[in-house]
Amino acid sequence: MSFTGSLSRPVTSTTPSLHSRSYPRWTDDLQGLRKRLQDAWSDATIHESFRSPAGVQVMPSHGQCAVTSAWLIETLAAAHVRNLTYCTGDLYSMDAPGQLDLEHHAWVEVTYADDRLVVDLTSDQSTLLRPQPVTYAWHDDLQTLHRIDYRTHHRLTPLQLQYDPIHTRLAALKQALQSER
Repeated sequence: MSFTGSLSRPVTSTTPSLHSRSYPRWTDDLQGLRKRLQDAWSDATIHESFRSPAGVQVMPSHGQCAVTSAWLIETLAAAHVRNLTYCTGDLYSMDAPGQLDLEHHAWVEVTYADDRLVVDLTSDQSTLLRPQPVTYAWHDDLQTLHRIDYRTHHRLTPLQLQYDPIHTRLAALKQALQSER
C-alpha cells in the first residue's frame, strides 16, 4: 500500500469539495483497510461498554471505532503521514440543531494547512452515514455538503495515544490482522 501522493474522491459523496481540494492518494486504500479490519474485529477488540447481550444482532463496527482509529493512526504514521489526531466525540445532524446522531465515537483527523480531513472507518455506526462503512471528507464539507458535524471532545496526538488504555484491544487487533495473512 502506498500512502503518498494526492488526488482521490471522497467516499461519502460524489459531490465535489467546496474548495476543489483533492484527497491524499492513501485514501484510495481505506475501503480495503476497512474490509481487513472488519474481518479481524472480535470480542477482544470491542470496547467493553458496547458489548451486546448474547443473541442481539449489531453491526460489525459497533464498539470498534476507538481500536480501529488507534490502528489507523499507527498505520498512517508508519507510512509517514503527518499531523494525525485521534479524536473522540459525537456526531450531530446539522439539519436538526442539537440532534445527536452518534454518541461516544472515535475517528482520525489529518491536518493539512488550515483544513482537517476527517477519516472514519466505522462511519456506518451513524444513522446519517449508514450504510457507508468508510467516510473521509474535509471537516467543513461534512458540515456544509453532508450536514454532519463531527464534534470533537478529546484529541490525542500519536504520542499521547501511546499512553491510552486502548493498547490491550489494539494488540488483539494487530494479532488478528497478523493471523489472517
